Amino acid sequence: MAKQPELNLVQFIDEYGTEEKCLDHLFKHKWPTGYVCEKCGSVEYYQIKTRGTYECKHCHYQASAIQIL
Repeated sequence: MAKQPELNLVQFIDEYGTEEKCLDHLFKHKWPTGYVCEKCGSVEYYQIKTRGTYECKHCHYQASAIQIL
């Protein structure tokens, strides 16, 4: 696993200072080449903001950026 570079407090806040920034980082970590459905392999999805999930447009499988594979 890649090692996270050390950050001071200012750098940490710049990078992860909001929930949106944190989720964006987690999304990019889980799907580095973009969203791919874990069930059917489709790349089309929409976000369900009230649940914090992403739903596949094809099979309707829901996944979360913080959900462990």
